[in-house]
Amino acid sequence: ATSVQSTMRPLQASLMRIAAISVRHLVVLLRSWPRLVESVYMPTATLTQWVIFKNYLSAQSLPTLGSTLLVSYLMWEIIFRFKQGTVMSLFTEMWGRALPQLFTTPLTPLEMMFGCFIVGLVRAVLGIGIAVAVALGAGWSDYIDLRGSVLVVTVFALMSSAAVSLIMSGVILRWGIAAEILSWALVLTLAPLSGVLYPISALPLGLQWVSALLPTTYVFDCVRELLATGAIMDGTLSMVAATASAWLV
Repeated sequence: ATSVQSTMRPLQASLMRIAAISVRHLVVLLRSWPRLVESVYMPTATLTQWVIFKNYLSAQSLPTLGSTLLVSYLMWEIIFRFKQGTVMSLFTEMWGRALPQLFTTPLTPLEMMFGCFIVGLVRAVLGIGIAVAVALGAGWSDYIDLRGSVLVVTVFALMSSAAVSLIMSGVILRWGIAAEILSWALVLTLAPLSGVLYPISALPLGLQWVSALLPTTYVFDCVRELLATGAIMDGTLSMVAATASAWLV
């Protein structure tokens, strides 16, 4: 019993430090209307445009294409918002020059990252949740039929985003604020290589080899298979799970 208690106490202390970092950033988010608007408005406005575009393609007898583009954009928005929320939390600490003070406490870099992950997840759920609600009101009726499978793909999208966030956070902690531009450059590079709006077979052969190493590539393969056949092949699910897990490790 004594050894169990001695193990639980450090674990409880670690969880409390993670919760403290999360609450610290969530309080700032909830008390800042510009941050709330930025978290909600952009995904809502853009997703609504994609719904309208999807409805237009459906009217032109291209319903599958419209739905594929729409769900692909939704997955990309989830990846981007989760990554942005995580990395921006870290940048906030760096801009306020708070990291040296934080790391003089028992807080570890891993606990810091878990706290930032929670903030990124809350921001993504807040922004995407409201955007999806608005999109449903704008006529995205087929989402109701796909929601179970889309949720499975969403889990892998979040895993992929977490892996990218970890890599970027490591770069930021190593090189500081000077690496800020890299967080945006990586996203701009990741989007075309992942085949958000097209299969990676459309890329040059050399880039296809690079794309095959990215977990996000298989996220969008899952979307295309789901919309084309109504199901996701086991091989594709295995690949997205394997690559996302490997990147996280």
